[in-house]
Amino acid sequence: MFTEILNSLLEALIDCLKMAPILFLVYLLIEYLTHKKEEKFLKLVSKDKKTGIIMGATVGCIPQCGFSLVLADMFNHKMIGIGTLIAVFVATSDEALPILISQPNQALNLLLIIAIKFVLAIIFGYAIHFIFLLLTKVKHQKENLAKDGAIINSQEYLVSHDCQIEEHHHNHEHEHKKSISSPCDCCSDNIFLNALKHTLEILIYILIFNIVINLFFLFVGEEVIINALNVSPILQIIIAPIIGLIPNCISSVVLVELFVSGALTFPALIGGLCAGSGVGLLILFKNKKNIKENLFILISLYLIGVLSGFILSLFF
Repeated sequence: MFTEILNSLLEALIDCLKMAPILFLVYLLIEYLTHKKEEKFLKLVSKDKKTGIIMGATVGCIPQCGFSLVLADMFNHKMIGIGTLIAVFVATSDEALPILISQPNQALNLLLIIAIKFVLAIIFGYAIHFIFLLLTKVKHQKENLAKDGAIINSQEYLVSHDCQIEEHHHNHEHEHKKSISSPCDCCSDNIFLNALKHTLEILIYILIFNIVINLFFLFVGEEVIINALNVSPILQIIIAPIIGLIPNCISSVVLVELFVSGALTFPALIGGLCAGSGVGLLILFKNKKNIKENLFILISLYLIGVLSGFILSLFF
């Protein structure tokens, strides 16, 4: 057992090391764009530009989770909108595509997965974008009503009480200018150093979580998951997105291996991969200030996975 645990720890470390070069190059690209081509880059990914959703869906189709991870980090820094984030998450397939690429007999399924997930990423990206806008608008209206009510109550209180109110006027001018291209104070003009810092920081989180997930699968085993999925196709569609939500590349590996072996239907595979985002969710929840927003994204991804599975079950 000690040897198996050691192998799990080593596997977690190797996964991180394999991800490091891609992650560094992606961060280096982002640093270059935000420092040298900031205006053009922000037009593509700005949270106020709907074209960012199409960009998110496009980069999500690249067979690795680097962009979903980086864009989740950018979302934490308010550089992109929720629609763009959802698009890249839904389009991301992590390790599923490389596995299918290595099997020539799965070429048609590979093309179908990329095409279907790209379309779904755009559809759900825009849908979540407008839903979130609506929810935000309703929230602001309630806050304004609450403020108006508080002002009226305060005025009524002052009218009904004979008291003198001494007015104090404070003039405080605070200027906090923060460049979008420099989301943290530690950043400098050295894009290589910035990319390296961000890469190392993220890899630490990934390594810790990889260790936890690998140990979980070691002690629980994949047999438990396989037995649960074999009950019915409908249950597969419900359970597969839960597996996909695991912020680790092992989730996509398990889903595609189950599909190739015939233990998982194609609609359930798509549903699971749509809910999955590699380690993007892990980086998203690193920001504990927006826990409600993060939970909204998490629940949305699960519902997107289930809904996608049931829609595709009508055709496959």
